[in-house]
Amino acid sequence: MKTLNIWVHPQREWQEKAYQAVMRKYDSGKVDFLCEATPGGGKTRFALRVAHKFLQMGYSNRIIVVVPTEHLKKQWAEDAFQYKIDLDPNLDNGQGRESGEFHGAVLTYAQVGINPRVHQLQADRKTFVIFDEIHHAGDGLTWGDALLTAYEGTGFRLALSGTPFRHDDNPIPFVTYTDGVSLSDFSYSYKQAIVDKVCRPVNFPIYDGIMKWQTNNITYNYAFRDQVDEARASERLKTALDPQGEFLKHIIIDAHNRLLSIRKDEWHSDAGGLVFAIDQEHARAIASMIRGITGESPEVVISDDKESSRKIKEFRDSSTKWLISVKMVSEGVDIPRLRVGVFATNITKEKFFRQAVGRFTRMLKYLEQQDAYLFIPADQRIVSITRKMEEETRHALSYLNKYKKEAIEHAPIENKKEFEAISSQVTEKGQIELSFGSKVDGMFNLPALFANRIAETAAAKVENKELPLFVQKRMLRDEINNLSKMIAKKNARGAEIDWSYAHKKYAEAGGRSIEVENLTELKCRKDIYLKML
Repeated sequence: MKTLNIWVHPQREWQEKAYQAVMRKYDSGKVDFLCEATPGGGKTRFALRVAHKFLQMGYSNRIIVVVPTEHLKKQWAEDAFQYKIDLDPNLDNGQGRESGEFHGAVLTYAQVGINPRVHQLQADRKTFVIFDEIHHAGDGLTWGDALLTAYEGTGFRLALSGTPFRHDDNPIPFVTYTDGVSLSDFSYSYKQAIVDKVCRPVNFPIYDGIMKWQTNNITYNYAFRDQVDEARASERLKTALDPQGEFLKHIIIDAHNRLLSIRKDEWHSDAGGLVFAIDQEHARAIASMIRGITGESPEVVISDDKESSRKIKEFRDSSTKWLISVKMVSEGVDIPRLRVGVFATNITKEKFFRQAVGRFTRMLKYLEQQDAYLFIPADQRIVSITRKMEEETRHALSYLNKYKKEAIEHAPIENKKEFEAISSQVTEKGQIELSFGSKVDGMFNLPALFANRIAETAAAKVENKELPLFVQKRMLRDEINNLSKMIAKKNARGAEIDWSYAHKKYAEAGGRSIEVENLTELKCRKDIYLKML
């Protein structure tokens, strides 16, 4: 395990204050800290600053990060490596523990939930645990119990969340509640992030329309402005989001035109768009619609696709226009080039919507004008959330535009009766704006910021001469497996090829399984295989 040097990376003001608050709590003998910070505010960097300090000072000798999805495992490992912290994102329950080369590992809540005793902390190890988006620990009925089993004996626990959350029927361990709502040790709101110029302002183009559908042989025909009961409200939204109707198509055309307009800016010609879909079938239907509108095939990421993590990373690093997601990109995923979104899902919970907005708030330093746009149907629940977000920023930003629509105060409940969407069309559109409309005076100095970006990129290349440990090991395993195939062909007896020939010989000589070998062992193994050729 590498020894860490002094932290030299600049922190945002809120990150430094939160870091100091953590250290005060640690010094007081407490072991739990909950930080609630708006999506895009920089929770990961803050958490890694604390982890770095604990490792450097010997307060902990191991870091464990628990995340909601498989994709975030590698993202956390890559982010940690920027600060010389090596985390293993490939650890599975069969291994039990990461090798001593790593400073720790990244796991998912589901992984811990399956077998918490595998991850139960040993008394002789001082482990620092980070719970990313801790509210996910309440998603499974037994996940909270699993976290308690695995991490009750830890040295210190840092929980992160993008928004306050309720415990409902599944209270989450290591979290304090007041009137059923999580009580944070440090909070950093979207309002504060905009004032600090940490997050982008977001505009909400809003669309009303006439929706027609049939349930149990009864035909309904309502606009979003019409007062309806809870069941009809849910059916109305599903009809609006039907890819066969005109309503969603109209919104996507407008969103695509907005994206094209943004991409005309030479400084952000690779700006991207994101559509939040209901399910896999819905996502693929929207992909077909976008292909028909734009002539280009969008990327689709769904949770059941093993290639989703790779697709998200490729989209992040490309100039592809559109990405369609089913929950995969609702939180934690960092794609700063996203500037336009379409909220085409029937999930109307405030926590999910705020996380969705957070995909568009990440700032690019070199852009002078970078407001983002999330296109939404005028559903009462969604609009009411945007009203809350506008209220949060009203006092900080005196010249915010007023809403052009009023929200209807109902909370529809999904009804599983026989249902068929018939038609939908846009009748009116406006815009809910949480922005300055153009640029913020004094917020950007384009030439200087662009020069800084080039300097930062150059500095990063000099600093990160090596690849993350888990990447080095993966590359070595690939090379070794390719060599083993060549050795097998060389030692083949006629048409019969023993593809495991090299691995068998290596094991007979006392070598360990390739999955558990450390970096030094893998390098030696590669040399041996080369000699076998």
